[in-house]
Amino acid sequence: MTLQQLKDKFNHWRRNKKCKSEHIPQHLWQAVFALEAQGCSISHICQHLSLSGAQVAKQRPYYSINEPKQNTGFIDITPQMY
Repeated sequence: MTLQQLKDKFNHWRRNKKCKSEHIPQHLWQAVFALEAQGCSISHICQHLSLSGAQVAKQRPYYSINEPKQNTGFIDITPQMY
């Protein structure tokens, strides 16, 4: 999903939520953290989705994206003790 597609989903949810204090649905939070895992900065995501850093920090522990880690090119050359 692209950032624009997620923004459209957030806007749709905001227009159609039942009450002002309704929490952001889990599927939207999952999409936020999936975009971050794909390399989009969380500050860029927050800016486009009108989210605060505090909202993200509060939700982060509940959403773990199991994406493969990107290869950083780091090679461990620590000598092995035998």
